[in-house]
Amino acid sequence: MHAITHVIVENQIAMGDTTVVPALDRVMREGLNRHDAVHAIASVLMGVVLDVFKNPGKQVDINAQYGRELAELTAASWRSQ
Repeated sequence: MHAITHVIVENQIAMGDTTVVPALDRVMREGLNRHDAVHAIASVLMGVVLDVFKNPGKQVDINAQYGRELAELTAASWRSQ
């Protein structure tokens, strides 16, 4: 699972995803190294995915949720997990 989430996030970065790249830049400016920044983003991604699996009947725009949660992500919030 670790490697899969790395690949997903790295692919999003390589494609210039407009929600992922700013989040990566922001948390790195806040002090995370690139590897930890990718982990932080991956933790948001997996949280969104797990929420969908836990609530199958819930109608949610997962891309919008991912974007909102990435916008709220900080180095401090990730470190506190």
